[in-house]
Amino acid sequence: MDYKSLGRTGLKVSPLCLGTMNFGPRTTEPDSYAIMDRALALGINFFDTADVYGQKMGEGVTGWVAEHKSVVALSSNAGSDARFKRFQALIAAT
Repeated sequence: MDYKSLGRTGLKVSPLCLGTMNFGPRTTEPDSYAIMDRALALGINFFDTADVYGQKMGEGVTGWVAEHKSVVALSSNAGSDARFKRFQALIAAT
């Protein structure tokens, strides 16, 4: 995998980003975790999620990422101040 620098952060991320919007309503929880495990095994370390994705499954994705935080970069859509503050608190707790 040809990793790219993420701005000036020092992070190296895969050029492919796994979107998780349909995890929950269209993809079962076990399948969602299997997809993320497989993506990681293939070198994809960049995941897109939000707390409003997939009937709140996005929060489960964030938990999975927290368990793999040494190897995964997380992008999120924080659409309101309240959501952004909740997201910041979640990240700070990991």
